[in-house]
Amino acid sequence: MLTERAEYLTAEDMLSLALIDNRNVFAITDYLTNDLTHTKFYLGAKGLGKTLTAMKSVNDLLKENAEVIPSFILFQALGRPYLLDSLNLATEETWGDRLSFFTEAEPDLGYFLENSDIIILDDLHYMVEAVVQGTLKPELFIHLLETVLQKADEGKKVLLISEAPLNVYADELDWRELDVLLPRLGQPPISTANNDSFRQRWIKSLKKTVDYVAAREILPLSMRAFWNLCEVYNIDIDDGALEILWAIGSRPRNFLKFCNLFGEKTITTFDIIAFTREKLKTMKRSRGLALNISLLDHPEYEFQTPPRVISYILKRKPEFIAENWDNIKWICD
Repeated sequence: MLTERAEYLTAEDMLSLALIDNRNVFAITDYLTNDLTHTKFYLGAKGLGKTLTAMKSVNDLLKENAEVIPSFILFQALGRPYLLDSLNLATEETWGDRLSFFTEAEPDLGYFLENSDIIILDDLHYMVEAVVQGTLKPELFIHLLETVLQKADEGKKVLLISEAPLNVYADELDWRELDVLLPRLGQPPISTANNDSFRQRWIKSLKKTVDYVAAREILPLSMRAFWNLCEVYNIDIDDGALEILWAIGSRPRNFLKFCNLFGEKTITTFDIIAFTREKLKTMKRSRGLALNISLLDHPEYEFQTPPRVISYILKRKPEFIAENWDNIKWICD
């Protein structure tokens, strides 16, 4: 089931999914069902399956509890806050009469936040990026976050999902409003950053209002698994290209991005070299940025096949990866 974003999966899709690691599913489900009223903050790098974990937790909860109604808010796909379709979380059979809550109401986030039992606010890091880029008004983001936290104060279960705690973005955002909200997220105000003694006293006196849980690292794909994925999705790939892709991007999302990047069903080492050259033409060249493609043109490799050339570089010249890691990572991200 090849998809880059978990929200593209339906409830029917999730019936056939088996997560590699269910520990975070159990942790989130436990939070959603226990008597504690503090907010849960779920942190983890992009691509670690945070959204999928939360969706799976809600799916399990909806099957066990015939009354609970969740609101799952996302941002990245539409570039604005929106409610995840109810049929992405559970089947019509699982929802039962509760489905009318979503189908009969006006599509207004305020209504759903007011009337749901559980609120999941995902994609916080994408919202921050949009504010920095000027595509989302900061006051709208602050209002949404403030409204959600107010619902937490009223006793609703609230799960926040982000790549990093919000105080990490303080230098980029510099909002006075954020300084007011951070203590409600269990984080010291930005204004205390230059006063360490006051900051430490503030932290010690802080009541626990937020519980943080980290997304667990997804195990990288083995080369055999990478090869099997290519076969499953009918992608013809030569040994050298496979070795490059696996060496610099062995996680599931990287595999999908490479497939989308090339847009063809045949990927060769020549394709990767040509693609990298083409990408570099559009990049601003500066010291340490331009990929050392000349290494691939060295006379030493002139009569060798591309797979053997790349294999040699990866195994014998690790500096090729080290010196060009920023570029390689840029292509993989």
